[in-house]
Amino acid sequence: MDYDNTLLALYAAALVATVIVLSGLWALAGLFILVLMISLLQKLHLENRIDEEAAGRKKSMERVLEGVDAIAKRIEDARYDISKSFFAIESRVGEARSDSLNEIDMNYRDLARKIAELEARLDTAKRTYSAALASFDERIQAAEEE
Repeated sequence: MDYDNTLLALYAAALVATVIVLSGLWALAGLFILVLMISLLQKLHLENRIDEEAAGRKKSMERVLEGVDAIAKRIEDARYDISKSFFAIESRVGEARSDSLNEIDMNYRDLARKIAELEARLDTAKRTYSAALASFDERIQAAEEE
């Protein structure tokens, strides 16, 4: 990282400047050097903690994304199953409707055939009754004429 290299160069320059300026006062120079070293170590430790925290959050986000993906997959599977079930139910309803219409059509044809047979029988009975009445009338007239 360019930022880290630049920061290390600035720390080194500050260290050299402190030694040069305070070369006559070694105790004060040592104290400034110690402060610079402590701040450098704190900076490195802080950057490591930030990287660890970022990695931890990234792992947490990946787990959350995996959970969301799993939920989305389950929802998609459920939607597919429901769609498949609706198609099966619609197919069954269509078959039942077709069967009912066929049965109604067969019943209608059977009823029409029975009505036609009944009309034929009534027509035959009417002709037979008319013939019987005519024959009966003829007998009555024949009996009256005698």
